[in-house]
Amino acid sequence: MQTGLLYESSLSGKPWVNLEQVVIDLQPGAVTPAGLKAAWTALAHRHQALRSVFIVDSELGLQIETHPLPDFGFEVQSVEPLPSDLTQFLHQDRDRGADPLGFPNWRVTCLDRGAAGLTLVWTIHHALVDGTAMRIVLEDLHDLLTDQPLAPPQGPALADLDRQLCAQDKDAARAYFQTVLADPVGPIAWLT
Repeated sequence: MQTGLLYESSLSGKPWVNLEQVVIDLQPGAVTPAGLKAAWTALAHRHQALRSVFIVDSELGLQIETHPLPDFGFEVQSVEPLPSDLTQFLHQDRDRGADPLGFPNWRVTCLDRGAAGLTLVWTIHHALVDGTAMRIVLEDLHDLLTDQPLAPPQGPALADLDRQLCAQDKDAARAYFQTVLADPVGPIAWLT
């Protein structure tokens, strides 16, 4: 799936293809920009996908490399009033793109609306996080910002899964599927 998303993005020539933008309005006094940066740094330490980059290997194909330390873009911008500025900002932010083959490959922008609070914009390529991963990261963000205990991590990280798949015996898999997918003598029962 990630390979298809990466090819589609790179071949389109449009930096916003498969780009995700999550916009969250935070009430005045709920958190400071420094508190947001600390929470996102903790999330990047916790979630391997937020420290990962895709590497194209001529022999092995697409690989995932995980950096030991988080590195992401974080900036604070003052904007008042927000509604029309937000539309313009989101358009410009999409045009910047987020390259999953580079590092850092995602960013958080904190739009300071003064007395109206903060607007958080998380920009990341969909190849790095799917809908489920995005939900988990955002739930963890909520828990960090509200001083709630974090749930235990769920399942293996994508880079660990990738390493396991690359280490599998490809000859055994090839032999198995050649037998299973050999030309049938008659119609395949599940297709009829």
